[in-house]
Amino acid sequence: MKAKLIGMSAYQGTPVSGTLRIYRAGRYEDGQGNAAVRLEEFKWRAGTAGARGSWGDPFNPAVDAYTIVSAAGEPAPVEGLFEEVFTYSDGSERRSLYRKNLIATNLAGTEFDYTEPQGVTTYSGSEPLTFQAARDLLTEGTTKLAEMEQALADNAQAQAANDEQQAQNNTTTAAALAEIQGIQARAYTTPIYVGSVSVSAAMVDANDNAYLYFGTDGKTYLPADASVAGALTVGSLNVLSALSLAAATIGTINTTPDTAPLYLSGVQVAKSLAEDSAGTPALAIGVDGRILAPGGIVAPNIGSMEGMTRLSSGVWRINGALMVPKLDAITCIGDSLTAGAGGTPYPTQLTALLPGRTITTNAIGGQGAQDIAARIVGGGFTVAGNSIPASGGVSVTRIGHNMLGAGGDGTYSRTGALHGVPGTMTCVTSGGTYTYTFTRTTAGSATATPTSAWFSPDIDTETLPILWVGRNNAFATTMAEDVRTAMRQIVSRFAQVGVQRALVLSLLEATTDDQAARDRIRATNRMLGAEYPNWYVDTHLWLGASDMTPPELLVDNVHLNTTGYGLIAQGAAGEITRRGW
Repeated sequence: MKAKLIGMSAYQGTPVSGTLRIYRAGRYEDGQGNAAVRLEEFKWRAGTAGARGSWGDPFNPAVDAYTIVSAAGEPAPVEGLFEEVFTYSDGSERRSLYRKNLIATNLAGTEFDYTEPQGVTTYSGSEPLTFQAARDLLTEGTTKLAEMEQALADNAQAQAANDEQQAQNNTTTAAALAEIQGIQARAYTTPIYVGSVSVSAAMVDANDNAYLYFGTDGKTYLPADASVAGALTVGSLNVLSALSLAAATIGTINTTPDTAPLYLSGVQVAKSLAEDSAGTPALAIGVDGRILAPGGIVAPNIGSMEGMTRLSSGVWRINGALMVPKLDAITCIGDSLTAGAGGTPYPTQLTALLPGRTITTNAIGGQGAQDIAARIVGGGFTVAGNSIPASGGVSVTRIGHNMLGAGGDGTYSRTGALHGVPGTMTCVTSGGTYTYTFTRTTAGSATATPTSAWFSPDIDTETLPILWVGRNNAFATTMAEDVRTAMRQIVSRFAQVGVQRALVLSLLEATTDDQAARDRIRATNRMLGAEYPNWYVDTHLWLGASDMTPPELLVDNVHLNTTGYGLIAQGAAGEITRRGW
């Protein structure tokens, strides 16, 4: 559940800045398919009119901070390590570090107060606890006690509701079992036809009425008048392509109660109805009254295919299990090395190596990690007159990140939404000058915008990102941290839309790099390997190098030729194929 972050443990006095980092003990995915990364970072924002400050989104602090926690009925939570740092005008810091399970602190699952006591909290810093802070703590403690008492009462009420639901499920199961008495499997020596479907066997009741057909194509079909406890009612003969049964081996109904809990397709079985020759259940009724078959739920007890749910992220959940298919789309994200300066780009060559996959390039030469991240995450922009006109374009007078500016002359654009208005952000780079324009997609009413209106780029929810980010940061002493921050932003943004994996490529050294730059690049590569151990690959191995790129693969000090880019494409294709992505 996405829950709003509330509470502050180390807050006192008047800090000038603050950071909260949450380190998770493991990857966590809630019951809605939302996944949390192992490390999240949030920024403190000052309160107004004497009010306490609060935590804001790391990309846009004006937006409330949210994180993924466990709520009622969701998977068990993971433990988090919380590091909270406040900095004051005199340079001093107030810091806290402690552990706590990430569980929602209200029954609705919409809030997470990470300052509620759990375990031991240690503080460091010279600033003493003020009287106001102590009074606040006492007030908050009294409030929390009242909330805990209310939560206990609510839990008791929820348990009573659960008991009632279980009783209803038991009644439904009993009714369904009573209705299916006498059902048996009937095999046809010569296939019969139902409509245009060739059928080799069927499940029939005592009156020889069929309610489930097994086609000669190995698929399971429901007749138009099928009904078991009111569950299997459909408008026509439908194929359930997810269910594949070997009809010829169907035996007879199993009328012996199961002696131990049995699960079929992840659902507990109340009774096995039909088994194959090896005694493996081919059809069963679940404890909730649903008819089950290998590979999925034939029908639930409330008229819709409950066992198959499409999440808002576009990912399917079948019988409670998250289905992560091989994604047909691949997005190559980076700078000039991804754009292919000096030769045929590796994304272009990758297309021939992975036929049937759609390869998209999202790369601009000369960009550092922060600007690349902005192309994925977005940034703040000021438009002329602080207003988006009813139609046409508007000039941008101030940019937060130069997300579309190139190292050389050129024009780049990204579709997305500025302050909620869909459109296209375009940048023309000429002689080192960047001219941005936003053009709305469809005409509408003029829209007033704040001084820093947020532009959110469109993002593909069903793609595999290949991230080659950070080479142009080699000249900054803060390279490793800059790349770390940018990569976390990119990965977090993709995770928000359900993209749970990526291929992370190591950075190349240039022949003109001094030793300090080479040390920074190597340190950054070690950092990437530690941050993304399951996604990181060493591009040097693809190029047959240890650290320096072989000169026969270069067109200048760092850019590859077509052969070099071809080796990158071959390496990426091999990794994607090997991992089954």
